[in-house]
Amino acid sequence: MCGRPISDKRRCPLGRETSIAEVVWIDDWPYLKDKGLEPPLEFEGYGDKLENKLYEYRFDDEKFKYDFMSLRRPAEYEILENGALRLYGRQSLMSNHHQNILVRRQTDFKFEAETCLEFNFNHFQKMAGLLYRYDELNQYFLRISYDENKGEKCLGILVINNGEFTMPIEEIPVGDGKIYLKLKVEFEKGKFFYSKDGLNWNEIPYDIDVTILSDEYANPLGFTGAFVGMCCIDMQDYSAYADYYYFKYESLE
Repeated sequence: MCGRPISDKRRCPLGRETSIAEVVWIDDWPYLKDKGLEPPLEFEGYGDKLENKLYEYRFDDEKFKYDFMSLRRPAEYEILENGALRLYGRQSLMSNHHQNILVRRQTDFKFEAETCLEFNFNHFQKMAGLLYRYDELNQYFLRISYDENKGEKCLGILVINNGEFTMPIEEIPVGDGKIYLKLKVEFEKGKFFYSKDGLNWNEIPYDIDVTILSDEYANPLGFTGAFVGMCCIDMQDYSAYADYYYFKYESLE
């Protein structure tokens, strides 16, 4: 078991990973093949490397559940006739009881995650979007909700860093209908994007510090690494839901 830290902060957003190193036997004792005391970062392997760079999840295929996880209890959702996943709104990002999320592990230092959703509720305590999290105290949520001051649906970012909550950007009006959300991560930095047609993307002016989503930053120290996925919240009456049409995860390494 190992961790691969990034940047000078020595933090591991991929969590604990399984690694291998070639071993040889000499006089009935195992040694690293290069006779060193630390496993090498690379070694010559055997056979063909099989690698899936792009994961396109469609929810009418039950295999999507192999990669997605929820918190403490099974996620509450249903699959609609059109293949969309209807995720029901439950408690807040910081709740230790009844959140409703479906997320998959970050498995690459460089990746993109993308989804498309529709959220048809006009109340500031109801929201849904793209979640990038480590635990309740460290996470980023690109979410669509209703802005009472603007009188329309808006997109914003909720940030929880070491338990401190902030909303770092001005709310972005997006109107009704489908909205496409994307997260792009390159090592210790990340960016959110949004689109109304899935073709023309708008970069959101906020820099994500990926390193806070790591075992070493968490308190107490953890081991799971970062996750990205879908989340629906309803802090009013649990009547809200969001319809997600797909989810994509692509390695950029």
